Amino acid sequence: DIYSIGVTLYQFCTGKLPFDSEDPHELRRMHALDKPVPPCRLEPALRPDMETIILRCMEKKREDRYASVTDLALDLEAYLKNRVLPSALHRQTEYSRTEHARTRNFARRIRFFRRKTSVLLRRGGWAAAGLALLLIPAAVLCFRMNRSTAEPVRQIPLSAEKILSGLSRQAEFYMKKPDYDLIIEMYRNYQGPLEAETRADRLRIAEGYRLTRRQFAEGLRMELAELILKGKYAEAWTLYQTRQGASLCPGCGTWLRDLAQVPRGFRQYWQRHLGGNMDLTLKHYGKTALKIIALKGTEVYAVRLRQSGGIRFTLDDLPLSEQLRIMRLNRCSGEILRIWDGLWQQRHGRRAPAADLLKNVPELGGTFERLLTDGKWLPASGRDSARSQ
Repeated sequence: DIYSIGVTLYQFCTGKLPFDSEDPHELRRMHALDKPVPPCRLEPALRPDMETIILRCMEKKREDRYASVTDLALDLEAYLKNRVLPSALHRQTEYSRTEHARTRNFARRIRFFRRKTSVLLRRGGWAAAGLALLLIPAAVLCFRMNRSTAEPVRQIPLSAEKILSGLSRQAEFYMKKPDYDLIIEMYRNYQGPLEAETRADRLRIAEGYRLTRRQFAEGLRMELAELILKGKYAEAWTLYQTRQGASLCPGCGTWLRDLAQVPRGFRQYWQRHLGGNMDLTLKHYGKTALKIIALKGTEVYAVRLRQSGGIRFTLDDLPLSEQLRIMRLNRCSGEILRIWDGLWQQRHGRRAPAADLLKNVPELGGTFERLLTDGKWLPASGRDSARSQ
């Protein structure tokens, strides 16, 4: 299946099959023995990481391919997010371990030769000792030649402190403080061989991470602003909590939480006045004396004292001044009062005053302003908005 996925990706990225023949026997032989033309030769714009994924899927030996579809999915996800392939990091780590083991074994042999040489010298075996001394540089030479034929000699790795210091300077140059702090933190927690990454790799990772984070943050701000303008404050708060809002939009957490509590505060206010008489000014009835008898969701049920019949009203049926008075009694902050004022203006179709009040909202002010001034946002009707609260 993984080999078939590789063939499919090859054709998808290059427009050609890796092997093609009218003779089915020849086609089977090509798949079994021949190496495909590297995809980047056929499609130069293809990124090398995708070529690496395709060719690993199409390795002739099963053990050289991906061990599972999960491993392949991890590499594809990293490719889409412009990050280093996990399989590449794993191979580099395995290579480092192998090199470390070979160096350790070589050092053990050198110590063995030195001990034998010292013993022979003490016993007076000068000829044997001389032979042993000649064998040591020979062993070193053989070890170096073996390494040069097997793998290229690796440079002395930098210390983690030097790498992180250099990354910090690069990040500070290429991005703003809140973004590069996260990049440096990511590298501090990185378990792979940092010294093996080239400067281009690090810049690509940092840039991809920065752009991905910016896109996520912008998308989250847009969704939050639209929910709030629709009066869905609880849904906005839930979205903020489930979509890493504390990281992507840290400045709006406090007021979003407080705004989500406003409808509950209104309900608690009416619960305290159940069975009591009140003089209220309502949108469709004007000033009237009422007795509050029940609550159902966001609707308040009452009977008129000086006239027969019962009525029901929602928060939006109250004038703005009455809503703000109740919010002050519930100890809402001045910032929430200004936001509520702007949302009330928006619900009643007053886009310009709403945009002016909401443009200074932390983190979402610019998004509110764009939605309310670009002519695309259609405010909900007053009654629907009140019921949605």
